[in-house]
Formats: sequence, C-alpha cells, structure tokens
Amino acid sequence: MEVLDIVGNSYVIKGGNETSTASLSAPVVGVLHPGVMGTAVAAILIQSSSQGSDHIKEVIVATHDRSETTKQRVLASNARDVGILENLCRQADVILSIVPPSAAEEVAHQCLSNEFRGHLKYSLDVFVDNLWSLAHTLSLLLE
Repeated sequence: MEVLDIVGNSYVIKGGNETSTASLSAPVVGVLHPGVMGTAVAAILIQSSSQGSDHIKEVIVATHDRSETTKQRVLASNARDVGILENLCRQADVILSIVPPSAAEEVAHQCLSNEFRGHLKYSLDVFVDNLWSLAHTLSLLLE
C-alpha cells in the first residue's frame, strides 16, 4: 500500500490494483464478527487508543443474531454495539473482517449490499499470538 497524494484532509492510497481515498482524521473501526477473536481484536484496538494513540476514533461491532455470550464479551471489551450490520456499515470508515476464509466473500457482499464504501480489511488466519502485531499494523495503516 502506498500513499499517492494528499489532497486537503484526505489521502489517496493504492493497494494492489485498487486506488481509494481516505480521511486523515481518526477512523471509526468496525469489527466483523464479534466472536472470541473479533472481540479480542476490538479490545486490543480500544486499549491501544486509550493509551494515547489517536489513530482510532472508536471501535464498533454489530451483535444482532449473536449469542448472549458474545454480547457479554462485547460489553466487556468496551466496543460500542451498533446492533445490525447496516448500522456498522453506515458508521465505520474501516471494517476489519475477522472471519474464516470460507466466509470472506459473503461478508464482503453483505458489506457492499449495506452500502459500505470505506476500507474493508481481511484478517483471515489471525492467531492469538499475532493480535498485538495486528493492532500495531492497523495503527500504521491508519497513520
């Protein structure tokens, strides 16, 4: 990924064959889906931002149709629950898709059908030992 140009309060980035524009302000990060791994990632991002990092404005999740256990995990993580995927897509600037590879395409379609036009990042084979690295990498991508 490379920054091609800075225009006003936005920057133009190129990643692979795709070019897009992103705001320089701290983004709202949506995490899909808030299972054990997704909630852990959300908690790490929140902890990172509470320790003085201004790279993330807020972390949000959608718990509609999720188990009571998952909802309790989200509550403990301090991520803001926006209810349904449609709300997450409307409010997030960046979505981290923490799903198995077999679900990646379906999640992308769901985000697009809910008019998400931000940056969709996949973290397909993330392991617990790599969560801090993921949080650090995300913060670098958002600088």
